[in-house]
Amino acid sequence: MDSTIYEIACVRDILTDVLSVFARDYVVSGPVWEYFGRNEGEPWAEGLRRELRADRACGFIGKTAIHPCQLSPIAESLKVSREDYEDAGRILFWREEDLGVEKSFLGNRMNELKCHKKWAKVTYLLGGIYGLK
Repeated sequence: MDSTIYEIACVRDILTDVLSVFARDYVVSGPVWEYFGRNEGEPWAEGLRRELRADRACGFIGKTAIHPCQLSPIAESLKVSREDYEDAGRILFWREEDLGVEKSFLGNRMNELKCHKKWAKVTYLLGGIYGLK
């Protein structure tokens, strides 16, 4: 419960290969988190939340659940921040005559049309399905 699957080098490398091969054409769900319990304040839930953050950072969408108590943290992790949702919308509705880069919604990062278009599609869809944080 204290470590994520990404801390096991040989498994992490396999997950990287899976994403490299399949993520361009398919939605790839994150690997199973094998712990569960009754209370979301228990260590299993914090471990799951930590791994969910790593899943998203690596490009996985969703998580394979093995117990109903895992569903709430998984669904919460799929919500999109307001900042990401606004930036995704700006990228998706970008006018071609505009420059190829611009400041983000909050002005704290750079958005590039060509680099971020796939991210924007996924982010905008997730925000529409799961809501915003």
